[in-house]
Amino acid sequence: MTRRELYSVYNLKDKARLLAMTRASLLATAEDLVPITDNMPHSKSVKSRVEELAIKILEVDAELDKAHEQIIQAEIKLTEQIISKVDNPALQKFAILRYVKCLSYKEIAAQMGYTRRNIYFLRSKFLKLFTDTLPSYHPLQRDIVTVRKIHDKDA
Repeated sequence: MTRRELYSVYNLKDKARLLAMTRASLLATAEDLVPITDNMPHSKSVKSRVEELAIKILEVDAELDKAHEQIIQAEIKLTEQIISKVDNPALQKFAILRYVKCLSYKEIAAQMGYTRRNIYFLRSKFLKLFTDTLPSYHPLQRDIVTVRKIHDKDA
C-alpha cells in the first residue's frame, strides 16, 4: 500500500469539499442577481449572467456527484486493502478511522477509547508494516524513524 493509496480518500473528500464551497459561492452570487431579474426591463447581460451561473451550478453539481461516487469506491477499495493486509483488529480499526473516515487522532482516540499516545503507537505499528515498500527518503518513512526515536527515548 502506497502513500497515494492511503491518502486517496482524503484527497477525494478534499476535492468534494472544494466543489461544495464553489457551489455555495455560485449560489450566493446567483441569489444576489435574482432580485434584478423581475419582469421589468433590464439589460440582457444580467439575464445572461444568471443563466451562466445556473449552467455552472449544474456543472459543479455533476462534478460533485461524480466525486461522491469516487469517494465511495475509494473507501471500499482502501477498506478491503487494509483488512487484507493488516491482521491486528486494533490496527485495522485505526487505519480505517484514519485513512478511510479521515478522522483526527483526537477523534480516533475518543472513538477507540485510547489515549492519543496509544493512537500514535498504533500509527507507528501500522506504518512499520509498510517500511519495506517505502524508500528511505519517503515522508512516511521519516515519520516512522521519528516515532521510533521518540519511543526509544521513552523506554
